[in-house]
Amino acid sequence: MQVQASIPIKLKVNDLIIKTIDLYKKGLQHCVDVAWGMKIRNNVKLHPFVYQDLRKMGLPSQLSISCIKMACGMLKKAKSKPFVSRTSIRYNAPRSFSFKNNILSISTIKGRVKIPVKIPKYALKYFNEFEIRESILIKNYKGDYYFTFAFLKEIPTNLNLQERVL
Repeated sequence: MQVQASIPIKLKVNDLIIKTIDLYKKGLQHCVDVAWGMKIRNNVKLHPFVYQDLRKMGLPSQLSISCIKMACGMLKKAKSKPFVSRTSIRYNAPRSFSFKNNILSISTIKGRVKIPVKIPKYALKYFNEFEIRESILIKNYKGDYYFTFAFLKEIPTNLNLQERVL
């Protein structure tokens, strides 16, 4: 059985991270525009039409791929063409972010940026016992930035206990 959890951690961001989010948002809208026009909803099919454009815009490879996946995810649910007014960035561990010794290293348009992170006591068990998965950088409506760590842990099921439950 799998147990999942997500823990949002408030971040202090710099101009480079803000510029990365802005460029990601532009890239996401580009992906949406192209996919909508071509009636593509599959990220593998969309990739050859937008990937080089995203790279030329200045997005790193992994963020370009993330952008393509996010656009296709949006379009699968859309009844009309979406307009991207704000967005989050989906980061993939360890390709586009890593976390070690309370330092978050995330990919930006100018390389990796390292951010010291203070982990709340309630969240320590997740960082110590769970595997960190794909996570999200988001700006909330108040203007605060959060990195939401996603965790996964395999928990063995007790077959004897299941056999006793009627």
